[in-house]
Amino acid sequence: MTPTFQTRFGAKRGNCMQAATASFLDVPIDTVPDFGQRGGWGAMREFFRGYGYVLEERKVDFEPPGYYFVVGVSTQLHEHIVVYQMGRLVHDPNPQGRGLIMRRFVLWPRPS
Repeated sequence: MTPTFQTRFGAKRGNCMQAATASFLDVPIDTVPDFGQRGGWGAMREFFRGYGYVLEERKVDFEPPGYYFVVGVSTQLHEHIVVYQMGRLVHDPNPQGRGLIMRRFVLWPRPS
């Protein structure tokens, strides 16, 4: 997992999903679609299938092995995605890195 930071910010225009995906997959951000602008969670799931993962949505108390995503509410009060490992925040795509004020669900990239 190589930390990659989002380049756009805001509830409707931010690219945290793109940056979190690039971080998890260790690929350049420009090789990842901007899911927030094109297809949302469905597009992200399809993209991960191409890398051999199934994105499973789980309850916030689920702690899968390895790196995984947590989706919730950012300190800017909109939906945000961050990278966790072993129950702890390891990367926030927002360069200010303040994490989440509320966790909603876990997205586990489970190898298929």
